[in-house]
Amino acid sequence: MIDKSKIPVCIEAAIDQSIKHWQRMIEWAKERDGKIEDEHPDSFLMAVEIGENWQGDTCPLCAFIFRRDPHGKCVAGGCDNCPLAQKQGYCSQQTDMSPRKNNAWLLVSHAHTWGGWLAYAAVMLEQLQSLKASGSQ
Repeated sequence: MIDKSKIPVCIEAAIDQSIKHWQRMIEWAKERDGKIEDEHPDSFLMAVEIGENWQGDTCPLCAFIFRRDPHGKCVAGGCDNCPLAQKQGYCSQQTDMSPRKNNAWLLVSHAHTWGGWLAYAAVMLEQLQSLKASGSQ
């Protein structure tokens, strides 16, 4: 889980930090790929080893859009105000199995091998990078 003191202060920072978050996870997963035959991607193992994984509780963009006021009320609108959701669809919604047509997160989450995880994670990274390129923030 992201420490409250490390929650990004603006959407641009949240996107930048999310891109770096995915880059770090991809580099770690490259080391896992092929080491243990038929090893399934394990978000818990990743979190233990590098302190982050592909779940929303370690995503800087998610932390930003789910900021809470001192009374616990979400002040940033949640997924409805996420630039990735607005451009690619919600992370939990997959209407087409082509990761380039929809948000690739669900495919990352359901990958059966680290090689598959890496392929979908690369698309997820491209989708996040496109938010900067297109000025979608």
